Amino acid sequence: MSKCVNTGKDHALVVLPTLGLNPEYLEACLSSIVNCGIPTCVMVIDSSQGGINLDFDLRGLQIQRSGAYGLSAAINLGVASSNCDAEFVTWIGDDDLYELNGLRTLYDLLKLNPDATFTTGACRYIDSAGKEIQILRPSYLQSFITKYLTTSVAQPATLVRRSAWDQVGGLDESLRFAMDLDLWLKLWTLGNSRSTRKVCASYRWHKTSLSSSSEKRAATEALIIRKSRFGRLRTILAQLITAAFCARIKFSRSKLNSL
Repeated sequence: MSKCVNTGKDHALVVLPTLGLNPEYLEACLSSIVNCGIPTCVMVIDSSQGGINLDFDLRGLQIQRSGAYGLSAAINLGVASSNCDAEFVTWIGDDDLYELNGLRTLYDLLKLNPDATFTTGACRYIDSAGKEIQILRPSYLQSFITKYLTTSVAQPATLVRRSAWDQVGGLDESLRFAMDLDLWLKLWTLGNSRSTRKVCASYRWHKTSLSSSSEKRAATEALIIRKSRFGRLRTILAQLITAAFCARIKFSRSKLNSL
């Protein structure tokens, strides 16, 4: 494994788990990290069968071959096994993209708000060809919406303070679809967050992406998380609100899944 070339803590560790199924998406993702606006250490967790041939030079690239890990375990492995001492950490799917200077926006927010455990920005949804579908921007009611309504969060447009990540133990490896939601809820027990309505990343929505193929299972996991955190009464209320919320977005979800 190559060593982290960045020194000091003023950079970010970006974990990139991949199965190597879409090498053209992977290359685009890595190129977007180069243009994210801040120095990074990139930890590629390669869960492919034969290994991935990366035919280009990326400064700071580290590659860790992994076995049959789930996504949460692969990401935790990437954070734990990297020799990077970055102050901030995040992960991105191999088919997603950072906007130009996207991580810089999130990084600056965390620097300006030392009490914040993480930052989030707007996330652009794109199709398999990269065409914009819609933009999801953080709401002023983001905490309430995340706790009681949504089954997913804008993970690609998120940057976490490393000390907070370590304190909550990273991702829950028993979760497969809503581990990012669970992470946000854990981080909020330590402190607040900051958000921006500026677009920081793009999420590629296509038929083989995890979110587009697992909406019901993500909702089930989100319900389990809420029961464990909020108790039965508040969870029942969350179910009722979520049912109304899901009915409202049914049309937009069916539009996305038809792509």
